[in-house]
Amino acid sequence: MSRDWDAATYHRVSGPQQSWPTSSWRGCSCAPIPQLWNFASPSQTADRLAKAGFADPVCWLEDRPTTSDEPRDFARTSILVRHLDVLGPEQRDAFVDRVMDRFVADRGEPAVFDYVRLNMTAVRAGAGRALR
Repeated sequence: MSRDWDAATYHRVSGPQQSWPTSSWRGCSCAPIPQLWNFASPSQTADRLAKAGFADPVCWLEDRPTTSDEPRDFARTSILVRHLDVLGPEQRDAFVDRVMDRFVADRGEPAVFDYVRLNMTAVRAGAGRALR
């Protein structure tokens, strides 16, 4: 089951991510279904780049805490999307409210989301220059 795409909300709340060419979310302390994500570690990513023919892969994580003027909409469209996919439409608003209420109770306001960015550089075989 998938939810309807809401481009207007996505574009309105995705501003903090606009300058991030590559990003990865490690997880939120309140995420109830963590098995939905499987992000590669920096070493796994470096191995994958090497196996794909890139030389000198260097990969690292960068903490990238972010806030939003509309934290509930931001969480709904950026963090909780896969969680909402498995819920019926009538359950989604209540779920987002419960998650955000717990998040704010645990961390306070403004809501700061713990994004972690996976950075990488590598050299394309035969190119002699780093790709970023």
